[in-house]
Amino acid sequence: MDSVVKIFPSFDPANSTFVRPDGKVVKLFDLSKYYHIYFRDTVDYGAFRTAYNELDSISSLTQPQQYTLSAIPSDSLFPTGGQWYLNTDTTNFANIHTVDAWNITTGDTSQLIGLMDSGVEGAHEDINGRVAGGFDIVSGVPDFADSAGHGTGVAGVMIAKTNNDTGMAAINWNARLYAIKGGDAKAPEGIAHADSVGVDFLNMSFGSFDTFGDPKTDGFPGPSAASAYNAWIKDMSLVASKGNDNVGFFNAPSDFSTVIGVGACSFDGSRMGFSNFGNGIEVVAPSPQVTSTRLNSTYGFFGGTSVAAPITTAVLSLIGAADTTLVAD
Repeated sequence: MDSVVKIFPSFDPANSTFVRPDGKVVKLFDLSKYYHIYFRDTVDYGAFRTAYNELDSISSLTQPQQYTLSAIPSDSLFPTGGQWYLNTDTTNFANIHTVDAWNITTGDTSQLIGLMDSGVEGAHEDINGRVAGGFDIVSGVPDFADSAGHGTGVAGVMIAKTNNDTGMAAINWNARLYAIKGGDAKAPEGIAHADSVGVDFLNMSFGSFDTFGDPKTDGFPGPSAASAYNAWIKDMSLVASKGNDNVGFFNAPSDFSTVIGVGACSFDGSRMGFSNFGNGIEVVAPSPQVTSTRLNSTYGFFGGTSVAAPITTAVLSLIGAADTTLVAD
């Protein structure tokens, strides 16, 4: 035996009673009588317990239990229904081991994830209740109805209702979504709007080969780059897909130095043949056979760098929930 240490050293036996709000006096366990016994070497716990239980001064001995969190969602499509990338098995190198992350955090309700895309189907059975609001940056009205289905697919990966016995599991179980309807041509206004409503993480699954300039290298960058810089400098994390053309050209907004550019990888971690490449890529994420929410409360495969980007955005949000001292840098 190496040492004996009180488990609750600050507990005062004189305070072993408690008056409940209804006036009833109840007796508390005297926590001052509990000790940890530490051993320098490995011991036979069974033999030790048998010997010490014969002592009148010891009421009982128990072996400390190692508790393991089990953050396994109940959603019907997890993990075999196109959600392989969330699992912890070693079959596919590109698994992102989200189950391990969920044992640390499943996200936080204070987080606001922005989606700049075709809108989102807010009434979807696995999205309903997760959308905090939205705005059509093209029409200038507070409408975010999905006009193409793309945005609904992106949204599900990030924030679909999880552990609800229905549909799919999202990476972040608790964050709220803010949907900005619009893309390429309205990127500057969309990014600025996201900043104005307090978006913490902004996903942009779109891009263009036009060079708008980078605020870190150009004295007078284009409006998209300038807007991205202003949002980033105020601690918004911006993520964008690199594109699906199998080329290495400059792509905006993914190649801005203030934006995390995302390419697509296959099951084994190799680049998907369609995924663009080049210096603007900072992360690659899974793409093939990924299930997500689709229009009319359905589900289906959703791929390309358009799904790799929201996987990255959602993972960033989990990191942010686990450590709130981190900043977008």
